[in-house]
Parts: sequence; C-alpha cells; structure tokens
Amino acid sequence: MPRKAMTKTNMNISTEETKTEEVNQTQAKSTPKKFNPNDGIRCRSVTHGILFVDGLATNMKYTFVDYDYETEIVYRDLVALVVARNKAIYNPRIIIMDEDFIAEYPALGKFYKEHFATKNIKEILELPDYEMKEAISKLPKGAVESLKSIAVNQIVSGEIDSIRKIKALDEAFGTDLSLLNELLSN
Repeated sequence: MPRKAMTKTNMNISTEETKTEEVNQTQAKSTPKKFNPNDGIRCRSVTHGILFVDGLATNMKYTFVDYDYETEIVYRDLVALVVARNKAIYNPRIIIMDEDFIAEYPALGKFYKEHFATKNIKEILELPDYEMKEAISKLPKGAVESLKSIAVNQIVSGEIDSIRKIKALDEAFGTDLSLLNELLSN
C-alpha cells in the first residue's frame, strides 16, 4: 500500500480546517440563546417549606414544594420578576438555573456570583465553624432565613448534634438554637 507524503500544502489545509472548527465552536458557545415568551426556565427553591411565586406577566402561580424543589417559570414571568427586582429573585427565594437567561441580565449574574459562591446552600453547614460563620455573613437575608430553617431541621433530626457547631450557628444567626438542642435532649 503506497504511503501518502505530507506536503506543505496538505498541512496548511488541515491547519485551516482546525482553525475553522475552533472558530465555529467559539461562535456556537458565544451565541446567546433566544427565548420565546412562553418558554419554561428552570428555577430551584432555596426556601425551606412550600413557596408560591406569582407570575407578574401571566398571573400564573408557581409552586415550589420544599428546599431544592425545581419547577419551570414562564420566560416572560421571570423577566418581569427580574426587572421588578422582586424579592423572590433578589432576597432570594428561588435561584434561576438557566445560564443563558442569567447571561441576559448582567446585574443578576453579578448578584449570583456575590451571594452564591457555593452551589448548594446546605454545603455551608458542612464547613468548619469559622468558615461557616464567614459564609453566612455574606449571604443575603432571604438565604440566611432559609439556612436557619435548614439548620433547625438538621438539629431536630440529629444531623447536627455538635454543641460547638450549634454555638457557631447561634453566633452567626443571632439566635439561641442551643435551647432547642437542650429541649430535644431531655
């Protein structure tokens, strides 16, 4: 079987083909997704317990059953919530999971980067005490309230049983969760 000799011309063609493929891939990644007004955008609750969010554009009621529950909110309702700086978004009760939607609103993206450095708010409770207190101090009010509820449930269920951890939570929240722990241990 004869071997093909690589000529300088063949090398230039393959290099140009590779560059064209890289440019096409870059363009595909940088092209923002276009949403239709009725597209569903996935959102996740960061509120412990049931949460209702009213759609400002469609008057639909969206229900989140518990913390980490996900549902889709119609694009135009989500836009209205973001533009109105609704507390469901900015206090936050829910987190928008669609990166393309977040990219449309740079202020929202900045808010998420500042307030949700960790992917899951529950992870904060697993940090060492000093890191946990620092992370809690950086959370927005709504996320702190959600984290309080989660912490109480974890104390009640026995997931958090360290007195040191509970005292650190008390310092961070300005609460007295140690009383709850004492009541449960009696």
